[in-house]
Amino acid sequence: MRAKNKTLLILFIGILLIGAFFRLNFLDLSRFEHEMVRDVVFAQKVVTGEIITHGVFMGLSDSVQTNFGPLSYYLTALGVLLAPSKYYYPLGPIAIIAIFDILAAIVTYKIGTEFFSRNVGWLAAALYLLSPWQIVNVATVLTPTNFLPLFIALFFYCLFKYILKNNEFYIIPALVFLGLALQFHLTPLLLFPALALAIIFFKRSAKLHYLLIAGICLLLTLAPFAYYSISTDNYLGATMGHLSARQGSTLARSAIESVGMPILYLAPYLGKFTLGSTIISENKLVESYFLGLTALITVLFLLGVAYLCRNNKYKNYASLLCLYSTPIAIYILKQSNVTPHYFLILLPLQMIILAIFLNVLLKRNAYLASAFIFILLLSNILFLTSFYNSVESAGGTTGIYGISYKYKMQAIEYIASSACAPELIYYASTKPLTQSMKYLFNLNYGAPHYRTINTISEFDTGFLIIDRYGFYGRYSGRAIPKSDYAIIDNMKPMRFGLLEVIQRCA
Repeated sequence: MRAKNKTLLILFIGILLIGAFFRLNFLDLSRFEHEMVRDVVFAQKVVTGEIITHGVFMGLSDSVQTNFGPLSYYLTALGVLLAPSKYYYPLGPIAIIAIFDILAAIVTYKIGTEFFSRNVGWLAAALYLLSPWQIVNVATVLTPTNFLPLFIALFFYCLFKYILKNNEFYIIPALVFLGLALQFHLTPLLLFPALALAIIFFKRSAKLHYLLIAGICLLLTLAPFAYYSISTDNYLGATMGHLSARQGSTLARSAIESVGMPILYLAPYLGKFTLGSTIISENKLVESYFLGLTALITVLFLLGVAYLCRNNKYKNYASLLCLYSTPIAIYILKQSNVTPHYFLILLPLQMIILAIFLNVLLKRNAYLASAFIFILLLSNILFLTSFYNSVESAGGTTGIYGISYKYKMQAIEYIASSACAPELIYYASTKPLTQSMKYLFNLNYGAPHYRTINTISEFDTGFLIIDRYGFYGRYSGRAIPKSDYAIIDNMKPMRFGLLEVIQRCA
């Protein structure tokens, strides 16, 4: 038994190192868009000693808070502070997110091991550590939401201690972590109904002093938000109005998306939302293989949910179902548009559910189940390797992943090294690109002159920066006019990944 535990520990450490590699080795290939400029600018203010108490704004010039506190700015500031040079200012905070995500995987291991079994612990952690969606869209993207997983995992750990071990003290840290999570996004509000249902269902109570301390600690986590809101007349209503300002949806679509999106975190599948028209392999068989594996994982996960439902007499299974299904049910009933990051509040529960079912299969046929688990984890590694090779060669994706930071910086360095005055010209339809490129140029080389054009005929002198594939331009219907493409090609632009630069000196 000891030899088996030692083997599992070595296996877990190996997977942990691979997960860390994919999170930290490709930071310069991550994205840096206009909304990330806001976070780095506020973080730089924190570094210079400014005290920020407001929540996240939609942009630098907005005033409506979209969450309940400034914690993400301070964590981003930590990354800026640790960055070795200005070049790495946007990458330092991503490294903090990546490290937090690795810690969340360790908490996942702890949850699985302590409340289910050692096999469930390492399987759930392995699924988390090698999740392509988690790595590409969460652990390596600078946005306040992506600080969530560690705090959500700690919340679930404390809640399981309270519900399953009847340890009343843990209601205090559970509410603290939930309050801190609300400083990153408003979706953790949906965990309050899940918490209430779990307490009622399992008839859990706590001594009055524990509840009072928990309530006070929760309020303290929201104190900066309350202070800013009261001192500026920026009250709760505006923030909650932002929460309800989502586009409506049908019941059927809400159900499909709310059930399906959490499964994205388990499978080697990124979809057009991330990739656009970019492919990770020229071989259609490879693409079909990953799609088929995703379908199989979906079936296994749903079978895992069915297994938990059938065995809900066990408190640990019933609590897992309750916590996982309650936010999904609310999303469905609300019938509003949802996006994948809304389901970060479920992590790492879907990993644990699949790990439980895989462990059942291990008990029934150890060799066959072990082979499948090995193939699944290896496939995730191959998928991630293929993805980053594709991003390296293409310079980004035509989906929301966008143009890699590395290639934006290459374009800026090319412009800065020219003898021409650095006047930056953009298409008016590519405003998000304008904001990120302006910031990066200003950060490294001083404020440039810049202006916008609507068609190529308006371009006379300066450096025209072109993004023909920008996600935001295409999906808003304001992309670069295709009638300009031939003229742009004749001007023989310099290419930096998906970015193009045309130079015309005065």
